[in-house]
Amino acid sequence: MNKIDVLKRRSVRKYKKGIKISRYEMEQMIKETQQAPSSRNLQPIRFLVCESNEGRQKLGECLIGNELQNQTASAMIIVLADRKGYQKAEKIFTLNQGNRSVEKVKQKVKQIFHLYEEAYSEKRKERIITQDAALASMQLMFVANAHGYDTCPIGGFDEQKVYQEMGIDQQRYIATLILSIGVSDEATPVEAHRLPLEDVVEFL
Repeated sequence: MNKIDVLKRRSVRKYKKGIKISRYEMEQMIKETQQAPSSRNLQPIRFLVCESNEGRQKLGECLIGNELQNQTASAMIIVLADRKGYQKAEKIFTLNQGNRSVEKVKQKVKQIFHLYEEAYSEKRKERIITQDAALASMQLMFVANAHGYDTCPIGGFDEQKVYQEMGIDQQRYIATLILSIGVSDEATPVEAHRLPLEDVVEFL
């Protein structure tokens, strides 16, 4: 795995065709992406990896533009936020039990279920898990870069069609982003300039 250079990441829209990412390497990248932070470490992010021709064809029906990425990338990854992700709290806290007693773990799980099933509003829960999804998406782009791959975050898709075509339960999951991944077949990209600091930061 290469060293990550955050300043050299670019969004790529055309990839070299025929580049296959092995199942093992894709799983490794997802594992590394799981190191992204999430609220209370509940890890409510799920990944739907579209790599087959059938999966691509279905996904193509949902895209608004972005056909070139779908046609040329090694895979298209739908990043989902799981509204029921908190239900894995006991498994997560048991894995990370450390010096906590079993009783402490049970108390923590009970607290999480109270928050997500009673205390939090739907709007607050959605905000939390979509923020977690955003952090995971950025992590995945940097992880892919370290493995020698390029990516492009895609927001141009019909959300309702994604649920219908890809068989996703929209009552449970939120399709937050689609990421194309592969090896760039573009000329050296023009430098993407950013706004000067005075336009984006204020110190109080």
